Amino acid sequence: MKKCNKCGTVNSKDAIFCENCGTKLDESLLTEKKKECKNCGYLNEENAAFCENCGSSLNEN
Repeated sequence: MKKCNKCGTVNSKDAIFCENCGTKLDESLLTEKKKECKNCGYLNEENAAFCENCGSSLNEN
């Protein structure tokens, strides 16, 4: 999944442009310092303990 840096919409992993705002999805910015939720695939901030999208724990344990 790819999170748009402009509007925050989560797009499919193959998307080139955001389905909500049309912004081109920049690969280098999308993966930098992000933590992917293993439950829903949402990209959270690196220091997040819980997913912003579904509330699942982002800790490895």
